[in-house]
Formats: sequence, C-alpha cells, structure tokens
Amino acid sequence: MARSYRKPRRVRKKKQRNWKRILVLLLFGLVLGAVLYTAFFSEFVQVRGVRLEGVENVDREALQERVVSLLEQRVLFWGTRSIFLLAPERVEQEVEQAFPCIASATADRLFWQRAFVLRVEERREEAVWCMGTECFSVDKEGVVFQKSSPDTAILLIFSEEKTGKLGERIVEPGLLNFALFFKGSPKNFQLSSVEFVSPTRLNITTSEGWQAYLDPTEDPKWQLTKLEALLKEELPPGKRSELQYVELRFGDQAYYQ
Repeated sequence: MARSYRKPRRVRKKKQRNWKRILVLLLFGLVLGAVLYTAFFSEFVQVRGVRLEGVENVDREALQERVVSLLEQRVLFWGTRSIFLLAPERVEQEVEQAFPCIASATADRLFWQRAFVLRVEERREEAVWCMGTECFSVDKEGVVFQKSSPDTAILLIFSEEKTGKLGERIVEPGLLNFALFFKGSPKNFQLSSVEFVSPTRLNITTSEGWQAYLDPTEDPKWQLTKLEALLKEELPPGKRSELQYVELRFGDQAYYQ
C-alpha cells in the first residue's frame, strides 16, 4: 500500500522568511547605493567653482590652484568633488601653511550654489628683519612672511643672532608692539630701527642718528611722554646734531648725551 508524505508547513515558512530577508537586504543595498551615489558622484553635488575673497598681494593663480587641488577627493577608485566630502578646516590649515603671507583663512561651502568660498586675511608689513644678505617682512605678530628690502619699514636688530624661515615668529608680539608704539611721534622724530638688547633694554634709532634707551617692561606711554617733553623743551631739531642717546629707563628722569 503506497503512502504519500507532505513536507512540514514550518519548513515552507522558513524558506519564505529567508527569501523575504534576501529581498529586504537587496532593497536596502539598492537604496544605500543610490544615496551614496547621489552624495558622492551625482552632478548635483559636485563643486562647480571656487571663489577667493580678500586676496590683494598673494599670488591669486597659485592660491586658486592649491584650493582646487584640495577639493579633489577619492572614494575607492573614483574621483569626486562632492561638496559633502569637503572639510573646510583642512583647506584652511593647508592654505595657511602653504602661504606664509596669509595670516588666517576661512572656508565655507555654499550648497545651493555648489561653490566653495575662501576668505583670507593677508599679513601686513610692520617691520623688516635681515638674516645675512636677505631681508624679510615681519607682521604685527612678529611672523616672517615674505622677502623684502631693508628700507621699506623699521629695521629689527637682535643682539643675539637670529635664524628663522617664512611663517615662523622671530619676536614676541608684545615686545614688537612696544617698539612700534614709538612710531606714533612723527612730529618729533622718525623711527629708523629697533635693537633688542636684553629683556629690560630696547634701543630705538631715529632717522637723525641718535638713539633712545627704553625698558620694554615699563609703560611705553610714559617713556614716550618723557622723550617728547625733552625734545620739545631742551632738544629742538637744531640742537640734535651732536646728540648720541637719550636714557629713558629710570624713573621720572630722562638723561641725554
């Protein structure tokens, strides 16, 4: 007598569940792939242009090329300029390191315009420092940033030999600002150079050839007040031909020779 057997219903249900899982995974993979493609490779997310703002003396073409090279990204084997992959902080750091003339850089992504904007603040020459036969511009932060000429600004002189390269600080901002404070008296004298002798002594040399000995740890306003009063009352321009120096470091007194 022949018998017939049927497979258990639970086995059939198990196979159905497996197919459903496979279909769900395939659907999820398709959706994920579409999202990734849209975010990384779609034409609608590719950066179309770079805009530079605040550029005056920096080589605009070189800066443009540098920024464009930083926009190029790779996902696996494919290149992309997806605006979602751009890291503004990285671009800012790279630009500031590559261009010593730039004091600060701020990058921004304009999503709707598919554009990348870089705003820069350039360094301004406040003084000049010479190393050997080469001279360099120094900004208000004491940072060396480009080659220059010794007669374009106040010359910085150090009692100890200094070495440095573009983008490095050679003098503390506070000390430099103390020295530059004495530029503010053009009616009485013109500042020519500054010599950093010691932590408590700084010599300024004027265009007339005489020097003033200052204490950078004391109030510059009071020392300038003493100097201006002395020049006005006792040492007008006609009497400075033999003046060698003015000593301003001690109390309320101002000595000269």
